[in-house]
Amino acid sequence: MKKIIQQSLLASATLAVGIGSMISTAHALPLGTIPPFTFDKALFEARVRKAFDGDVMGYEAVLIKDGQVVAQAANGMARNVADGNVKMNTSMPANIGSTIKFTGGITLLNLFESKNTTINPHGWSVDQWLDQPIYHYFPAIWQSNMDASIKQIKFRHLLQHRSGFRGLTANDKGDDGLKRMYDYLEKGIDQANFDVRSYQNANFSLITYLTPVIADPGLLTKVNQEAFAGNWKPEGAEIHKRIADAWEKHIHGHIYSQITPPIRPSCNPTVEYPKMGRSWAPDYKSAGDDDKGTTRDSRASNGYCQAQGGWYITARELAAFVANYHASNTLVSGATRDKLFDDDQSNERMVWSFTIGDTAINEKFHYKSLPYMGGDHGGAHATILALPGGYFAVGIINSDDFSSYGVTARLLRGFKTAIGIAEDPSCPGLGTAIIGAVNEVALRSSQLQAAQDANAGAAAIRAAYNNLTLAQAKLATLRAKAETAVCSL
Repeated sequence: MKKIIQQSLLASATLAVGIGSMISTAHALPLGTIPPFTFDKALFEARVRKAFDGDVMGYEAVLIKDGQVVAQAANGMARNVADGNVKMNTSMPANIGSTIKFTGGITLLNLFESKNTTINPHGWSVDQWLDQPIYHYFPAIWQSNMDASIKQIKFRHLLQHRSGFRGLTANDKGDDGLKRMYDYLEKGIDQANFDVRSYQNANFSLITYLTPVIADPGLLTKVNQEAFAGNWKPEGAEIHKRIADAWEKHIHGHIYSQITPPIRPSCNPTVEYPKMGRSWAPDYKSAGDDDKGTTRDSRASNGYCQAQGGWYITARELAAFVANYHASNTLVSGATRDKLFDDDQSNERMVWSFTIGDTAINEKFHYKSLPYMGGDHGGAHATILALPGGYFAVGIINSDDFSSYGVTARLLRGFKTAIGIAEDPSCPGLGTAIIGAVNEVALRSSQLQAAQDANAGAAAIRAAYNNLTLAQAKLATLRAKAETAVCSL
């Protein structure tokens, strides 16, 4: 069995990363049998610049190995002229979309490892926690009104995107017409979708409402009392905000502030960053966008923040989190890390959202795929990519010129160049075609969602579904060709 996310040999490695050292001491596990290779920092940074310069508004990327920064690159604009003309750098907060799910998933696993008898009164192991039904940790008004199908969902299903949750239609939403977590619980799941992997935001949105209740078992009693006294509705903003605020307090107080160095991501950038005198990167339609960009402030738009997306963070901060995750026991142990991805059973992965395959990587390291955590939110796209040999790459762009897959593939290409894997001349053309296909899948997916939300009728929904299926098939064919050509974008 080959586990990408195995602990590498590390002897108390630390490296200054702007505001402090990246990690604490390490826990060593076998690296595994991979052939020796040399990494060229200058080649990596040059290839990353070649991949991004001029093609996006701005980008920032950091590569770490065993918790140490080994390479970084940034260029372009965090803000265009209309927004103040600010250059991008690796310490610029930017929206990373669903990539923030990685921190939410690890935060939950951090609690599962707790030996605190208040948090873990039954003395459960991580596997025992993963196999617990989640509904026991819901507020009373959710438990008494949710669909009975929710009772079969366990923590493992959420972290593997196997819960069975699917999109909501307009009729599934509450009286305010907004999409909230309880709406998914009331709708329930189709049994045909249960335990079938399908990436859905709802899985990690729900972690928002489970984490603080596990961390503070007394919270549920308080919430139940407040809900009864205030006559809260199960689908209302009050109960969602009450628990989501407790989750945000927990992740800042017990996770982000406790790693080395501490980090301060924000889901309320328009309020928090001006108080700190910090700028941040809005997102744009394209590299040449002259209009003002968009800041997607979760607290301003939604009233509260959640684990599935809508957070601003720098590439250095994201790299610091990954360093603490991988090269120390600050967040989780090596045993738990090993549960998250096994190359021989990649479809059983937890927390990691996607995988990327590459023929040259397979030939050199015998890894059929590499896990990554992609995030896409408007024109903001980001990734965390696990690489052979204890390397991890993080990358962020702030324009809608390509998706998180495009960011991931470009970082992979940089790594391959840095370790001496030559490029295939057919790659650039395939890269352009794949970007177009990825964009088409996103468009067809949004059209299907719009048709469902509008109750457009069976024929229209079926047509939208067929268009999405064709676009996905086209993308799969192009990616297979890219792998055959031994290239990444």
